Order: sequence, then structure tokens, then C-alpha cells
Amino acid sequence: MRIVYIALAGILAVAFGVRVWGLQQGYPDLYGHVDEVGVAASIWNFFRSGTLRPTEFTYPDLYSYLVAALVWLSALFGAGELDDTGDALIQLSFADPGWVVLLGRLLSAVASTLAAVVVYRLGSQIFSRRCGIVAAAFFAVSWTATQQAHRGLPDSVMALFATLCIYYSWKLYCSGAWRHYALDEIQWRFRQPRPGCRTPV
Repeated sequence: MRIVYIALAGILAVAFGVRVWGLQQGYPDLYGHVDEVGVAASIWNFFRSGTLRPTEFTYPDLYSYLVAALVWLSALFGAGELDDTGDALIQLSFADPGWVVLLGRLLSAVASTLAAVVVYRLGSQIFSRRCGIVAAAFFAVSWTATQQAHRGLPDSVMALFATLCIYYSWKLYCSGAWRHYALDEIQWRFRQPRPGCRTPV
């Protein structure tokens, strides 16, 4: 069991490493992907206009709100030599618009790395721990997942939520507990699993 967690830790380290590699591509002058411009502008507009009304409708808005929260926290804790005021964020939106892209890419990298954990748990519960480790290893170096994690776009966050949806759908099937719609862990551990279902690892 211990070696499984050591292997998983190594896989997660590799996954996070390849996802943050080149995080600053194009910064501060250019963005790495053309769609990052529109998403970044929409996030900065939250601070410029003082409203949470989105101005970019190509992508869902949850990602923009999450990155906006990171921007606010970065100002609150002084990252990038910011003051914790709305005026400072407005000034930053013009002086260093790429800052929001960097934070967005970091969020994508973290979300994609967490997805590897979900892949491991799903594989280990459906088949075996070895299957979970192999699945997580393949996901860690997956070209598509890594490429998406390099962008300040919602793809990696959406992929994490989609993977969680599959994971908890499996748990709901195995336990029959309606509380798993709310990601509840308790009833899962005390109900008899259905045939073919495994206990969590």
C-alpha cells in the first residue's frame, strides 16, 4: 500500500511539473493562445466595471470567477507588488494584463494535476490499485491534458469537473446513496457495495 502512494506522489509530481513547465510563455508581451486575450479581458472587466457581469461568452463563466478570486488574493497578499485595493487592480489591468493569464494557467495546471488523482481513484475502485496507477501515469503525460493545462482557459477546470462527475456517478451506482449527488463520502463507506464495485482507496 505504501509503495502505491509513493508511486502516486511521483506521478503527481511529474504531472504538475510538465504542466507548469513554460508557464510564462509569451509573458508579459504576448499570450500563448489567442483565446486567452478575450478571457483575460473579461476577468479584468470585473474589476474595471465593479461588477461580476461577464463580457466574454465563448467560455463558461465559472473559470473567470475563479481566476478573478485568485487575482484578488494575489493583491491581498501583495504578490506582484500590489496593494489590496480595487484601484491597484484596475491599474494593474492596464500595466500588466498578462498577470491574469499567468494565474489562469496556474489554476489550469493545478486542476489538471488534481484530475490525475481522480483518475487514480476511479481506476483503483473499478479494477485495481495497479490499474489506477497506470491510468494516472498515462493521464499525467497525456498530450491533450498537458496542452490544455498550459493555457489560461477553462478546459482543464472543466475536465476536472467532468472527471469528478464520472467518479461520483460510479460511487452512486455502487452505493445507491442519493447523497452522492452532493459528493457525500459517509454512506459510501457504510453501505454494502454492489457486485463489481470496490471500496474506496
